[in-house]
Amino acid sequence: MIIIKVLMTGSTGHLTFNFTRLALALKKAGLDISICSTRNEEQKGLIYELEKSDIEWFEIPRADKFSIINFNQSVLEFKKMIHEKKFDIIHSNSFHHLLLFYAATALSTIKPKLVTTIHTTNHGTKNQFFSLALETFFINKIIDKTFTVSKETKQKLLSFGAKPNKITSIPNGIDLFFFDTHSSFHYPLLPTVSPEDVVLVTVGGLIPRKGHMYLFDAIKKLLRKKINVKLFVIGDGPEKNTLLTQCDKLGLNNSIFLLGRISKYEDLYSILKRCDIFVFPSLAELFPFAIIEAMAAEKPIVATNVGGIPEALPASERGILVYPRQPEALANKIEFLINNPSTAQEIGKNNRKQVEAHYNLTNIANKLISEYNVLISK
Repeated sequence: MIIIKVLMTGSTGHLTFNFTRLALALKKAGLDISICSTRNEEQKGLIYELEKSDIEWFEIPRADKFSIINFNQSVLEFKKMIHEKKFDIIHSNSFHHLLLFYAATALSTIKPKLVTTIHTTNHGTKNQFFSLALETFFINKIIDKTFTVSKETKQKLLSFGAKPNKITSIPNGIDLFFFDTHSSFHYPLLPTVSPEDVVLVTVGGLIPRKGHMYLFDAIKKLLRKKINVKLFVIGDGPEKNTLLTQCDKLGLNNSIFLLGRISKYEDLYSILKRCDIFVFPSLAELFPFAIIEAMAAEKPIVATNVGGIPEALPASERGILVYPRQPEALANKIEFLINNPSTAQEIGKNNRKQVEAHYNLTNIANKLISEYNVLISK
């Protein structure tokens, strides 16, 4: 077997947990992988996790600081890295890093294949047209291969003229072994929860696109029907004060709890295992990790029918999806699951089976390596 040398960068400058788990899975599957990022980490110890698994890590302190000087210095550093390490493939998870490496390879006699994955985008927002047009230009003119995390994103890009042979859809994946071994009930979540309460959880940055305000309105509707629900909101962001004000106005301070950002995934997974229903009211998405994490926890999910969310769920469970900006519909679906616990339990089991079959990180890593092999063989 030919060992392919791949340099991979994250979608943000710093190391994230899910990106690190993917790197470890690729290494375990036989890839010679190196990672470059800033020294910042989503949680402590990620760089150590890479190094103890013999994954070479490069620091890129200037690559995410936008200026002409930093751009030029980063290009020269990347050119030197390419010459020394002789990578076969450079897989960048951000278009900014992609441009840096494109410039570096243009100056180099070594020409690794340039690959990208589209994780975050303006699809579904007012900037969608510009975003799709720009991505299509990069795909057709610069990139050797593009991966989309949802089929819906692939179809949008094709409709804008992206070349079909340059796009493959490979979804996000979850490390089920890590999830199952780190999801014991130890997070101090429950002092405010009584046995009669139904525990709801949502995960996502506190930004308008995540649709928290509509979920809060849905909680108010459920409480008016004397349904005991407690919502725990995981995430942080610029909308925090706005959402706290909404809670206060609606009289929900004893029913909705903003836990902030939880950096330790052991704690996040413990909360998911403890909750009764996972709710995801987003207005626009590609293929969110939070959905497959809740599915891995065997939870029924009430979510909006946007982006790649319908693709993630088994076909039999898509009836739980609602249109965005519909508090009444959110409340009705949550109420249905509460009133039908055996159905909710069955949905949760089907969600877990779906993850095991399609979103196990080991399988996702093998799909990526297969695509790398095809690219190198050309």
